[in-house]
Amino acid sequence: MYTIFFDAHGPVCQICTPKGQTVTGHFYATVVLPEIEKPYIERLLATGLRGIKILPDNTRPPKPKEVKEKIASIGLEELEHPPYRPDLAPCHFWLFDGLIKHLAGTVFGERM
Repeated sequence: MYTIFFDAHGPVCQICTPKGQTVTGHFYATVVLPEIEKPYIERLLATGLRGIKILPDNTRPPKPKEVKEKIASIGLEELEHPPYRPDLAPCHFWLFDGLIKHLAGTVFGERM
């Protein structure tokens, strides 16, 4: 499984979840969020851009305190995603379209 952060210009960072790893609040706070901290700092220094907001996909897992604190410590603001609004999930427009084109014509073996 991949966690992908992107902006209007494309991917900012991609995090591969190790096989068998569950994406818990602790994993998200200690592995995933630190990966977006460096690109955020680089953009802040290069452009002076502040107040970057993140919009999660339309899944709404509970957010542990550890995750909320890490988001705040990086200086990000997480927007609430309205339920049942896949049209607001950018990955449906940017990521999946490219993935579908990339996999077009691919034949997959049977599942075991």
